[in-house]
Amino acid sequence: MSNFTGKRIVLTGASRGVGYEASKLFLAAGAEVIGTGRDAARLEKTTRELQAIGKFTPFLADFDTLENSPPFWQISILWVRQKI
Repeated sequence: MSNFTGKRIVLTGASRGVGYEASKLFLAAGAEVIGTGRDAARLEKTTRELQAIGKFTPFLADFDTLENSPPFWQISILWVRQKI
């Protein structure tokens, strides 16, 4: 993976599955990751694991509607994993 040092990445679904695995990859490549999740307990557990790799900031959020989406700015990459 490329060098993502100095990049801020927001990943939805970061507490499990593809979002979790992507978080690990981006953190290992030097990125700061803001990871969202809907389940507080799962996100707390994931946060401990991911902060051991790099700078991970958890954000409890549900992106099921635009109104629920938190406002972010100065983002290098936005990865939205949506179940269809």
